[in-house]
Amino acid sequence: MSEKIEPIQKNSDSEFNKWTYDEISVNLNKNKHEDPFNIESLPDFKDDDYICTFTHRNVVGERSIFNKIKLIIQEAKKSKSYLILASFMINNTEIFKLIEDSLEVLKGKVYIIVGNKFNTFSSYNKQNLYHNIGLSNLVHKGAQIRFVRNAHLKFISSKRSSVICTTNFSTEGLFRNPEFAIYLNDREIAIQLNRVFFYLWYIISVSVLINDEWINIHSRGKNSFSFKKIQKNKPRLIISSTKKIADINRNQDIISPKNLYTTLIELLQSAKKSIYLSVYLFTNNNNNLKRIVKILQDQKEKGISDIRILIPSVKVQSTPVMKQLLELLSKKGIGVKFYREVHGKCVIIDRSKFLLFTGNFDKYLADNDSCDIGYLISRPSVVQNFCLLFDHLWKEAANMFDQNAKINLQLDLVIRSYELISSRLRISVSNLKRQIENAKSIQFFFHPLGKMLKITGKNDWITNVYFICQNQDEIIDQGGYFIMRGIIDQNSKMILKEALVFSVEKLDLRLIWAIN
Repeated sequence: MSEKIEPIQKNSDSEFNKWTYDEISVNLNKNKHEDPFNIESLPDFKDDDYICTFTHRNVVGERSIFNKIKLIIQEAKKSKSYLILASFMINNTEIFKLIEDSLEVLKGKVYIIVGNKFNTFSSYNKQNLYHNIGLSNLVHKGAQIRFVRNAHLKFISSKRSSVICTTNFSTEGLFRNPEFAIYLNDREIAIQLNRVFFYLWYIISVSVLINDEWINIHSRGKNSFSFKKIQKNKPRLIISSTKKIADINRNQDIISPKNLYTTLIELLQSAKKSIYLSVYLFTNNNNNLKRIVKILQDQKEKGISDIRILIPSVKVQSTPVMKQLLELLSKKGIGVKFYREVHGKCVIIDRSKFLLFTGNFDKYLADNDSCDIGYLISRPSVVQNFCLLFDHLWKEAANMFDQNAKINLQLDLVIRSYELISSRLRISVSNLKRQIENAKSIQFFFHPLGKMLKITGKNDWITNVYFICQNQDEIIDQGGYFIMRGIIDQNSKMILKEALVFSVEKLDLRLIWAIN
């Protein structure tokens, strides 16, 4: 049985004891005496060789995405083969340590692609003064790391085993936010991932990490690879860019000739009984996205009553277009629920087909310059397990979205300095914790200039904690973590009447900073 993996704890005796980690769970609805940690147990999953894997607060052991990633790294090390890893960003300490350990054996055979240089690099190499850990440390020990613009795909693979997942290789995605993944002990899939990876590596990559600097490089500009054909009738990887598909296949049978958007459209149109969607971002700001919305509406009008859309509760407020769209779909009779910061993306059709994909329903979905990945599976036991997981999240999710409601149910607050780090600190961790734990009410305000917690304590004493975001557009467009960058300023200049108040049941909120 796999060991239970826990996030690094505060005040441990390990080398991390200089870092701040605190988790606060507060139940403000005092009358109901609800337990903030009373999360319903996960369902009993069917035997599927642990192909259905995921992140959930209650999951440990072989269905944990982190443990599957750990298993693949250990297998690569044992077989002395190779390791390829692609993620939009990487900032998890445990992953860095696992890769570092593997480099003792796999030096020169560990390849990493990231799609966001700043978020991946700065958290460990530019701002973390405590420990020599991160990408540059891996480079010094023999890993090879390149940047590919708009590479939003997420997977890890060795010679035979692979995990395709919706999570970035981040602490939140590996230990906290609901995420989906498929574990595949399949040589043919490993070959396909290898071909996609090294096409991006040699043809598309624009810079390489050397020591602690990103150095621009020139790609080859055309596909000069010659791959052996994949066996017929084998499941195919699905990527988002038709141009990249044509370049990779080039008269050969490597990956699916249909891109991710086309696959999604065909699946939605094929539904006869039910459609379940879990998406992190859902907009309709171009014709491709409007087509998805219309299909959902048409399918509802044709008599498919069971259409569900699961959305993160803390993301919907930051995109007014998404909020309006979801309200429209809800009025059409389509089920919409909000669950913490669910980041898993999937489509389940008629409870018989499961498509995992890394893209958001945004302008990048059908963009020939982007690179997302998907995998379609119809194996009954696997699909059934993902249905059980989706049903569980749906049951726990909030069925309300009221921007004028007070937050009086549950507030989860995590403070971690080993994620992205704020530049200065105006309120201490312990002081904020005390104020939240003793609060009579908490309201969360949104404003074009930033975000604010309004904490009303005993004797109606009010504390405003104000967050100034450095790059609002990137948070929205790239699907980045909510309230991830910026400074914390207790002396807010925000005008309350200009802000929107947001709340939803089981709201999930995190603050992230470092102690100077």
